[in-house]
Amino acid sequence: MMFDDLLEADTTTPATSRAAGGARSLRQLPTFYYLDNFKELRAFVERYYAQVLRSRDRQTLYDFDALSSSAQCLLIRLMNRKASIFDVKKIKYPELGNINEIVGLLRDAAFLRDVTTDYYEHLLNELPKCSILAFCKDAAIKRGWRKAECIAYALEYVPAENVVSAANALDIVVLGRTDTFDMLQYLYFGRLFDGTSQITLRDLGIVRERGNETYEPRFASTEQASAAFFFARERKRISSDLSSEIDAAVRRLADWPSADTDVACIARDTLALRLGRIQEGRGETASAIEIYQKADSVACLRSAVRLLVAEQRADDAKAYLETQLVSPRSDDARRYAIDTLESRFGTKPRSDVRTALHESDVLVLDACWRGSPERAFVQHAKREGQQAFRTENVVWRTLFGLMFWDLLFEGEGARTHSPFDGLPAQLADRTFYTNHSKEIDKRLPRRTGAKRPLQCVLKTAAKHYGTHNGVFRWRKDSLAAINALLEAADPNAIATILRRLCQDYPGRNTGYPDLMIVHQHAIRFVEVKAPGDQLRRHQLRRIAELREAGLPTEVVRIEWQANPDQVYVVVDVETTGGKAANHRVTEIGAVKVQNGEIVDRFSTLINPMRSIPPYITRLTGISEQMVTDAPRFSDISASFSEFLTGAIFVAHNVNFDYGFLKAEFERVGQPFRYPKLCTCASMRKQFKGHKSYSLKALCDAYDIPLQSHHRALCDAEAAAGLLELLLESQPHGVVSSAAGDANGTKDASSDSF
Repeated sequence: MMFDDLLEADTTTPATSRAAGGARSLRQLPTFYYLDNFKELRAFVERYYAQVLRSRDRQTLYDFDALSSSAQCLLIRLMNRKASIFDVKKIKYPELGNINEIVGLLRDAAFLRDVTTDYYEHLLNELPKCSILAFCKDAAIKRGWRKAECIAYALEYVPAENVVSAANALDIVVLGRTDTFDMLQYLYFGRLFDGTSQITLRDLGIVRERGNETYEPRFASTEQASAAFFFARERKRISSDLSSEIDAAVRRLADWPSADTDVACIARDTLALRLGRIQEGRGETASAIEIYQKADSVACLRSAVRLLVAEQRADDAKAYLETQLVSPRSDDARRYAIDTLESRFGTKPRSDVRTALHESDVLVLDACWRGSPERAFVQHAKREGQQAFRTENVVWRTLFGLMFWDLLFEGEGARTHSPFDGLPAQLADRTFYTNHSKEIDKRLPRRTGAKRPLQCVLKTAAKHYGTHNGVFRWRKDSLAAINALLEAADPNAIATILRRLCQDYPGRNTGYPDLMIVHQHAIRFVEVKAPGDQLRRHQLRRIAELREAGLPTEVVRIEWQANPDQVYVVVDVETTGGKAANHRVTEIGAVKVQNGEIVDRFSTLINPMRSIPPYITRLTGISEQMVTDAPRFSDISASFSEFLTGAIFVAHNVNFDYGFLKAEFERVGQPFRYPKLCTCASMRKQFKGHKSYSLKALCDAYDIPLQSHHRALCDAEAAAGLLELLLESQPHGVVSSAAGDANGTKDASSDSF
């Protein structure tokens, strides 16, 4: 359990945590919070899932209610822990009373029981090493072995009965009847955690509920719920990586139920992929093939075909692929089957993925943008006089959510599967279009009245801006992109994409191209791929759907080329302290470097609008008196931003300087984002062997002047000397820099040559 180890007996002590919103919250948990959490979970399940509970679940809950309050508390405590085997002597919960007496009650009700040989591997893994040595004292296990080595030896050479008998003699117990409690948790969360930890996280202010006050059950029958639960539970069991659990899961292959819901299908396919890969790793190829063939996912289909071919069973692989043409398990499975039959068993054309990449346009861009190909393309498009938007999935999700807001988030549409689910139930269940087909078709854009959807979207955005929902996140530039899309694109094409989202939101809400380009009232979507990037199949599917709908979509491959005339601005800042969130800049020094020469300088003191600690004054020589009449950062932000335009941002420990300047620009409401390069990290990579890579140590080593260390312009000029060394060490001037945000901490692991 995540919290019982932290909040032992005295749970009335306030717990301080980081809340979801980022602010500190102080929450106080009651002594028996865990029992309250279980009751909350149980009440929810019995209200919304009464019809799907199995008879054995009802009997287990009846027996639980017959327990004393202390016994209920101890059972939930133990259920919430990650372990399933416990030494009774080490169970310490003074607030519950006599533990031995309570354990006796739980034994009588079969909620606790003796360890059996079936749990041998579990027992060895959960026992401390000293106990393993004690229980296996006659075996040739050496004290110097690691615990894993002791376990491996015991499993092979020490009879399970010996260790299990010794454990039971010492009153070690195992949880029983856990199936019902796992089922309740699965029905509530839609997944399996360690107990009710998510509710505790919510009560601590770390996790927030995302659902509404009304909920829609995931399952309509016991059979549906049991099937999905079976696969989820098997997945959790094999996640322990215990051989006994994996072997048992393989033996249960014949017991796999039919998957009649999307939830069950996804759970089954996830299980099959994981278990199949485990069996592959164990060399059990035949078993892995059998497991893969039980699933519908393309990943499992691909793995099964790969193994069949590797086992020289090409005819079986071909026959298996051909079954996907007759009775395909999905559109993607059929596409994969067609592609593989042609490429492996036919004329071997390129697959649709490889063809898309091979036939894509190639764009050569400046290598200074190597870490951010999308931004590089945006800059290129702007130079070409085109309007560019970073859209990816955001624009479609936001347009979808705004256009159908009332159907999704108001009235019956507001239902989710649990308080922790954000996605409306009718989207998760793929019933949204069926429920509202007439109203949806009425709202979709048409060639006539094209302004109406835009007006509807803007009105909804104005009314609900910032309201949390499970479909999209509010972003400042989303409405501008939506406006451009609705103005420039064919309304029927937009309607086609939106209708598909209505019909299958979980399957179609990701994979859209990175960018949307608008030029001369024409629109196109662009998927940008840098060297080494892969085009995923769900991305390819979205590209095909956009093209089929009539929206021009292309894949562009980026190739990097160093610009010999590239401008670098080497920067150093002095500050009032070490953290950008709490401190301010007192001085900026910067030099502009081109072709190995300093061509310009920028230097100014800054009034930080706060005190300067004495130790900072001793370090930098900058006092409060010196900055009293200095400009504020807002006074010089525009001129410094202009000085940086078109350059790579360079500094020694770049994230420190970059982070402080980014924070200062954010305070005045201005964006700050540049490709950056760290002379410290680059020197570590290119000039190895120095004991210290501080600026002073490197300047001493390479005779670079550093006369006024810890004054900004002097340090910037010294770092420019290091940059010159680095450029000379790379005769072609090829750089590897990134356009990412900095976190404002001193970190020498930044982007380098």
